[in-house]
Amino acid sequence: MSNGKKIKLISKLAMRTILSIFIIIFIFQSWTKADDLNDFQIEGMSIGENLIKHAETIGVSVDEIKSYNLFFYPKSKKYAGISFANKGNFKTFEAVQFTIDPDTYDIITIGGKLRSPFKNNMKACHAKQKEILNDLKLSFDYERIEEKEVEPHDYDKTGKSTVKETNIILSFGQINLRCTDWAENIAIPDSLTVSILPDEHRKWLNEEAY
Repeated sequence: MSNGKKIKLISKLAMRTILSIFIIIFIFQSWTKADDLNDFQIEGMSIGENLIKHAETIGVSVDEIKSYNLFFYPKSKKYAGISFANKGNFKTFEAVQFTIDPDTYDIITIGGKLRSPFKNNMKACHAKQKEILNDLKLSFDYERIEEKEVEPHDYDKTGKSTVKETNIILSFGQINLRCTDWAENIAIPDSLTVSILPDEHRKWLNEEAY
């Protein structure tokens, strides 16, 4: 093997190691002492806080936040989705997505996204999803684990987009690990998402949103 190929191989392995370390650091720094969903943080932000107050954390102005197009679910506009790509301020994730109250911008759910390692590579995404799950199982007194098979994504009515979801059910909410493989005609990047959801929102999502 040439020196050039060795360097490239070492670089790839190093990047994978760094990604794993980032995720593990995030898990153990932000979650191990949490007794309530409001104690969980993703990039320094928590459920129950106001998104507007975190403009500086996200790296945008208040006016920019208010000018972002909100994503509304097909059957209900009670909550809205909004996402921000990393502008250099995030330490772990490439993007952070929120479910908010569209009137007040209060944060209802929060999730971190990793995109580039899993573009058109769901095998790697599923492996990382399992790795994070195993780490979390050692860190929490959870009630149960819900590991689902790959299934069509509810948003894409063609059935071409798929999602593999794992839920860690806690006494006060849940942590959701989701690998999403979007169809080529949908302009959303494939991703691994780690989300924090209160029970009442999860119920709304399952029963009303779609």
